[in-house]
Amino acid sequence: MAERAGSAYGQANTWDSIGFAHHHLGEYEDAVDCFRQALALFAEIGDRHAEGIVLDHLGDTWAAAGRADAARDAWRRSLALYEELGHADAEAVRRKLHR
Repeated sequence: MAERAGSAYGQANTWDSIGFAHHHLGEYEDAVDCFRQALALFAEIGDRHAEGIVLDHLGDTWAAAGRADAARDAWRRSLALYEELGHADAEAVRRKLHR
């Protein structure tokens, strides 16, 4: 529906939500694919805060899949965006990087 309506923001949020569902079903490859779609759309829109959220989700998925290096990379990118924006969620991502 978001695609038919021409809403890149709606599409990006939908991809993130579907990725979140795949993550919680243990379908990590599918989750990663969805999060990458969401990231591309949010980057196109220029919503850096949403990019930070999706990168955090992506890091969680990589961690759950046993890919610690990929998880840390996603969390570092998320943290950089949050710090750039002065967003309070930076601290939660920072804690993930230090566990």
